[in-house]
Amino acid sequence: MDVAVALERQIAALVCIAGSQGQSRACHEYSQWMESFNGRFKTEGHSLFLEAQSSDDLVAVVDDRMCYYNTERRHSSIGYVPPLTYIERMRSDLNTRL
Repeated sequence: MDVAVALERQIAALVCIAGSQGQSRACHEYSQWMESFNGRFKTEGHSLFLEAQSSDDLVAVVDDRMCYYNTERRHSSIGYVPPLTYIERMRSDLNTRL
């Protein structure tokens, strides 16, 4: 099984199992988001994943890609900024309002 698919299933299971029946819509929406993330993550890192020579190498590649995905890669859905930048801006905006 693809490592990214396995990770996706584990995360989705943890999120959805922890919830109640009332959270089934949230689980469905989360699943859609994870499918989108998984597709992009696999496409953008495909050659790097294939070059990994061991499971330790693969873990290092996934760690690097996750760091890139969250701190450098711009996301159109949040104004073409990396998620970390978006979160920092939102926190700053919230703090100025309080």
